[in-house]
Amino acid sequence: MTLTPKVEAPHAVSQAWYLELNMNDRDPSLAQTGGRDRSLFPTLVRYALVGLLSNTIGYGVYLFVTWMGVPPLLAMSLLYSVGVTIGFLGNRKWAFSHQGKALQSLVRYWIAHGMGYCLNFSMLYIFADRLGYPHQLVQAAAVFVVAGFLFVMFRLFVFPHNKSTLPS
Repeated sequence: MTLTPKVEAPHAVSQAWYLELNMNDRDPSLAQTGGRDRSLFPTLVRYALVGLLSNTIGYGVYLFVTWMGVPPLLAMSLLYSVGVTIGFLGNRKWAFSHQGKALQSLVRYWIAHGMGYCLNFSMLYIFADRLGYPHQLVQAAAVFVVAGFLFVMFRLFVFPHNKSTLPS
């Protein structure tokens, strides 16, 4: 297997994680991933499909419950936890073809999503509550910002193909 970064990693410490994110492993290890290619683009497409379905439904429910009078921060908090739980199954088995221990990856998944939740909450609080932007638009933008952040976290930390990329 050859690891070739597309561009230089910004810091030497992050080199192993950067190489893992950009790796292209179309080799016999595919047998360990259920025959699916773990290279960046196919994984990103599968991740996007899981996310598109769950976020479309979640955003629709968010708009409905806020229209019914539930405060935006409370609505996002409740819906975020439901979406996280459902998304674990699709992301672990299908998007990232992870064959590692489920409980360990679930703990890392919740850690990553806790960070994503904080990012989402901060965006709503700063841009909607403090700066006065419409919460509907802020939440729509947050979906994409958090999704990008989570893809990197899932690829490198939650469902790593190479355990050496996990922090020790």
